[in-house]
Amino acid sequence: MNNIIRAERATVKFCEGVEVDGYRLPSGEFRVGKVGSARALGYGKDWVTRTINGVASGKGKDAETLIKWGFNGVASSVEVLGSARGTTVADTISLQDFRQLIRLAAKRGKPEAEALLDALLDVGLEDWFRLAFGQEQLTLEEKRDKFYKAYAATINWLAEDRREWALIEEQELFLAGSWA
Repeated sequence: MNNIIRAERATVKFCEGVEVDGYRLPSGEFRVGKVGSARALGYGKDWVTRTINGVASGKGKDAETLIKWGFNGVASSVEVLGSARGTTVADTISLQDFRQLIRLAAKRGKPEAEALLDALLDVGLEDWFRLAFGQEQLTLEEKRDKFYKAYAATINWLAEDRREWALIEEQELFLAGSWA
């Protein structure tokens, strides 16, 4: 464990039910856990590792896109300081790589990623506009509330769209079958 960096761990809670493990390195860099990243985007716990391996080999179906976007896929193991379970090691990725994975998952149509992207943009835009007009930034609770509303709204309209498309396909199949 000589090459492992020690880090502080905190839960980064965007809103109820949407969170990732965050890590702060001694350098001040923030990183995000691979397993939590995958789950927040609607994938299984090993998706980030598989994606990184695909980029490294150049054989993943999204490798070219991620490389073009600046994804470097460097995972780092960190030793969690003050863990109640003794020494704990976590695999992490940079926030920049997490951003690219959010974009990729949203591009693939993952509802959780699309909702995460929309909610982060809504909260960020609100704060930038508040600053431009000399207002105070949103408090943490206001940010979580705004995030939750944007997240829920996106998840709801995505589910509605999928139901509508299923009905349309069903009707088309019925009509196609009735002409045969």
